[in-house]
Amino acid sequence: METIAPAVLIVDDVADNRRVLSQALTGLDVRILEAHSGPEALAHAAKEPELCLVLLNVRIPGMDGYEVAEQLRHLSRSPSPAIIFMSAVESEIDRYHEACELGAVDFITQPISPPAILSKARVFLELFRQRRQLEILVKQLDTLNRDLVHQTRRLQLTTETSHQIASILDNDQLLAAIVELLQQRFDYDCVGIWVADPPPPHAEYLTLQAGRYWTHNTLGPSAALRIPIDAPKSIIVHAWKTGRLYMTNDVTTDPYYQPYGRLTDIRAEVSMPLRFGEGMPIGVLDIQTRSDEPFSKGDVLALEALSNQIAVATVSYTHLRAHE
Repeated sequence: METIAPAVLIVDDVADNRRVLSQALTGLDVRILEAHSGPEALAHAAKEPELCLVLLNVRIPGMDGYEVAEQLRHLSRSPSPAIIFMSAVESEIDRYHEACELGAVDFITQPISPPAILSKARVFLELFRQRRQLEILVKQLDTLNRDLVHQTRRLQLTTETSHQIASILDNDQLLAAIVELLQQRFDYDCVGIWVADPPPPHAEYLTLQAGRYWTHNTLGPSAALRIPIDAPKSIIVHAWKTGRLYMTNDVTTDPYYQPYGRLTDIRAEVSMPLRFGEGMPIGVLDIQTRSDEPFSKGDVLALEALSNQIAVATVSYTHLRAHE
C-alpha cells in the first residue's frame, strides 16, 4: 500500500516567514502546508490525517496562535501533531506554561535559525513515524491474531506510553513514568532504562536512568547504579554491545545472566537496545519477571516498539535542550 508522507503545517501571516521556514525544511520527506490565518490553519488540520508538526506564530491577526492551538486539541486524531510556538516578541516566552497546557512542545523566538528548526522538525518527524508504525502494528495484530488478546492489550498499552512521550517534556520524569507504567500494567517485577555513560563512542558504563528493581519507588540517576561495559556477565551489557535484542526465558541456564541486589528468584529477562539511527545504541530497556509465563512473541513486539519510542524521546530531549 502506498504511504503518504507526513505533513508540516506552517502558520504565519507573513509570507516571507513562511518561505524561510519552508526552505529550512527542504530535504525532509514531508509535505509542506501553509496558512496565513487561524481559520485556514484549522481547515488544513481538519482534512490532513498525516499532520505531524505545526509551526505556529502566536501573533497572527484575528484568531491568535493560542486560540488555534486550543482548537487543534479538540480535533480527534492519533497521533496528535506536535506544536512549536513562534514569536518575535520575547515577552511571549512568559506564557510558556500556558503554551504547554495547549499542547506545545517548544516555544522559540523569531527570527528563526534554519538549522535549529530543521533539527527540531527532524526529531518530531521521527517520533511521529515511530508512533504511526506502532499504531499500524497494533491494528495488524488485533486483526490477524484474535486469539492473542492478552498480547494485543499489551501493545495497546504502549500507545498510552507514546502519548506520555509526546506530553512530558522533562526526560527524567518521562522515563520514570514509563518505568512505572510498564511495571504496573504489564505486571513485570523489574523494569530498568539504562543509558550509556558517557554517550557512545566513549561509553564506560551503563547507568540506570530510571528503574524499579527491588524497591517500590522508581530509582533514578541519583541511585548511582551502573554496570561497566566490560562486565563479563550481564545481559544488559550484552544487548548493548551487540545492538540486538537478547531474551532468556530461563535465567538459571543463561551464560550472561547476572542477578542484581536482592533479585534472586527471577525466571526470565529481556533486554532491548535503545536505537536512534546508526551507531551504538544510546542505552538498553531491561525487563525481568518471576512469572511462570515468560515473554511471548507479542510481548517482544510490543517492547521493541516501546524501546524505539524511548530512544526517539531521549534523543529528542537532548536536541531540544541543545538548541535552547
